[in-house]
Amino acid sequence: MAYVQGRSDLGDGWYARVEANYLSSFLFRQSFTQSYDEVISAEVHSTGFVEKDWSSYGLSVVLQRNENFQSITPGDTVIIRKLPRWTSRAATTASGASSRCGLAGIRAPGCCTAPN
Repeated sequence: MAYVQGRSDLGDGWYARVEANYLSSFLFRQSFTQSYDEVISAEVHSTGFVEKDWSSYGLSVVLQRNENFQSITPGDTVIIRKLPRWTSRAATTASGASSRCGLAGIRAPGCCTAPN
């Protein structure tokens, strides 16, 4: 199993973060792990995102990948790659409302304003 966590300053106020997990064999994990939780955990999650923050606004683009091991048989996995998701946010206003708009993939827009 490999675990990578990283961050990078991309310049001009943009930055990137990544948390990636890789498991080559579920049987290996079950045989050599040190805790019961790791033995029964059949999911591996990886996430990466790029963000930019302005004085009171921000923009995020997120990529995610989940791998579910169905059994110890090699290749018996289900891989879920989520479509890129972007989110735009604004700081809280004097009235206590904040704004967040986003788009997951291509056809799932959403925008809302909610009180804090």
